[in-house]
Amino acid sequence: MTTRFSFCVNTLLGTNRTIAMNYKLKKLFFFLTLVILGIPGVYGQPQGDDAPGKKRLQELRRIKMIEALDLSEDQSIRLFAREKELMKSERMMNNKKHEIIEKLQSLTTDGGSETQMTTEIQALLSIGYDMLKKREEYISSLSDLLSVKQIAKLVLFEDNFKHDIQKLLQGVRRNRREMK
Repeated sequence: MTTRFSFCVNTLLGTNRTIAMNYKLKKLFFFLTLVILGIPGVYGQPQGDDAPGKKRLQELRRIKMIEALDLSEDQSIRLFAREKELMKSERMMNNKKHEIIEKLQSLTTDGGSETQMTTEIQALLSIGYDMLKKREEYISSLSDLLSVKQIAKLVLFEDNFKHDIQKLLQGVRRNRREMK
């Protein structure tokens, strides 16, 4: 008896290649990818890799991730190597995104044509789609490294870590305002 869950697992692991991915599974991947795509928003404005605290935050995140996913040394090395490649491509796409946003800003303030604005909007949407696709490929590529349960824990960890950092930053901002 095949359930939807086993179908999803088989599809995720690639063990049942004859069955095409159904619409609901695509929606699930899309949702999970959107959740994970929100992670770069944790760091706020574009900052250099040398930004104070960013390195420590990354180290804390990795330590917590190793604990949450119960990763072996080999798994953690391979996971972080893949993650580093993803972050590199996301950083490049974010740089392009910021350039397009600046162009769009200047077009709106300097009276650019609607055609130019439409072109920039389409470029912005295209970059968003590319980022989503990269994140989806990253998650899919983890099936040879992590179990389905570990992948699920990773998705939950990323979301929880992002929310925890946001709460912490909100508390710091609130304390700064109260001190003024």
